Amino acid sequence: MIDSPYFNESMDEDWVLDDGHEIVDFPEGNQYIVPIFEAPHFNMHKGCGIFVGSYLITVGHVTLDKNDSPLQQVYVYYKDSFIQLNDENIIYDGRGNLDKDGVHDDLLIYQVSGVDSPFTLNEQNIKIGQILYTEPYDYIEEKNDVRQSGNECKIISLQGKVLNGDGVWSNCFSVNNPCIFHSGNSGSALFCRNVVYGLLIGGDATGENGRWYTVLDSRYIKSIIDNHTS
Repeated sequence: MIDSPYFNESMDEDWVLDDGHEIVDFPEGNQYIVPIFEAPHFNMHKGCGIFVGSYLITVGHVTLDKNDSPLQQVYVYYKDSFIQLNDENIIYDGRGNLDKDGVHDDLLIYQVSGVDSPFTLNEQNIKIGQILYTEPYDYIEEKNDVRQSGNECKIISLQGKVLNGDGVWSNCFSVNNPCIFHSGNSGSALFCRNVVYGLLIGGDATGENGRWYTVLDSRYIKSIIDNHTS
């Protein structure tokens, strides 16, 4: 583990929707929503992930370099320390199957000992208009800090729009959001209370129909875990 000079302030404040929706935040779960880094660049995160039980779940492309090769030194920031993620801790690696037969398999799952997160993966049907919440990490340049910031998302399609192309991915869904997500937000979980509905893959903040983002569906993620741990 490596001590960190960052993350000096908490973002565990309750967050209330101002449009009459129920509160969907889960402040006690914030410690399990984590940024991912490549050593030695511990002031600039590569992406985000979330602990569900002892599994760290993220999207695979945040651990690839610009040539799509796996990073050699990947760390997650958890409970005031950096923990290295080793290949032997990987229980599923879908980084080589990004778009196959209408499925986007940009999924990477580690098992990390000593973690027992209260988050669970959604198994129920989702619906258009459903409100979810996300706590992505952003880099605050003027403070040389990485910080959580909460956002409301609304499901706008039950399939995920293909990034940089036409068509849809059947194991994803799409949301809109008034905020612009940035590089480093990939892998951010969308959740309602302690139930995770998916992971942010990417999107378009400049589209004619507003900002939309594609999300890897938790029902798909759960099927992968069930198939690889049974």
